Amino acid sequence: MALFNRKQTEDEKLLATARADLAAAQRKRATLAAREDTAAASADKYALWCTERDATDADIARLTVLVSAREKAMQEAAQAAAEAAQCDAIEACRAVNTAIKERRAEVEKMVTGLITFARDAAAAAIEANRLNQALPAGVAPIVIGDLAMRDLPVLPREELASAEIELWVNPAGDVIGDQDNVAEHEDGTGTLQISRSTKIICRKRKFRRTSFYPAFTPNAAGYFFQQLRLPFADRPGLAFDGSAMPLQYVAAINVGPLPPPNETSRPIRTELVPLEPWPPAGVVTEADQNAA
Repeated sequence: MALFNRKQTEDEKLLATARADLAAAQRKRATLAAREDTAAASADKYALWCTERDATDADIARLTVLVSAREKAMQEAAQAAAEAAQCDAIEACRAVNTAIKERRAEVEKMVTGLITFARDAAAAAIEANRLNQALPAGVAPIVIGDLAMRDLPVLPREELASAEIELWVNPAGDVIGDQDNVAEHEDGTGTLQISRSTKIICRKRKFRRTSFYPAFTPNAAGYFFQQLRLPFADRPGLAFDGSAMPLQYVAAINVGPLPPPNETSRPIRTELVPLEPWPPAGVVTEADQNAA
């Protein structure tokens, strides 16, 4: 890549030089065009002018071809570099995926390990449930490790700020929702006009306003195996699907090497492929007779 970058820099310099030479030749051609009327006053001067013009035009044509060729060469080099980089990326990705394919035994070991953990956790939960049903007096219940491992903590209420305020209340002592529309009187009472014939006599009542985080009790995590779905490493399908398994079944699983794939039965079919053209040469068919 470093060699390519160096070559690319050299090509860019050559292209920049060619473009600068072409621009200079074009400026010279414009200057010559401005001198044509003056040169035409003398046959000798005009002949010299024509010679210089033709040389400049030829130089412009040459430099135009040179710039185009160098631009094309740089584009081809850039495309070749991009294709080479793409090929390198393809080969690197191919190598990684080949390595993934060769890790089948590692995946099988992980699957077996997770099934073993699910079995052990289920068996421990069954035993804890059995013992918790007949605990001696003063003995704390056994915490099921499978659940405690993933349960979120229960959080108590947490007060953030507190202040005393006064609010308008109705005769029953309930807070008036529309506090701003209560008209206060000199005696400290207030009136909330509901309609022309209906109004509520209000009084102020002290309250303590507290902002707080409420107590939080998360949903139970459930048993580990119930969220566990493990695929086979060497075939389609699942080696373990705990979503519908009873606790007692998981606790009794006999964990060992995963069973080999079943032999795949393939249907047998038959086809007929003609081996020679039809009809044979010299045979007159009914279609030929009808055509005649």
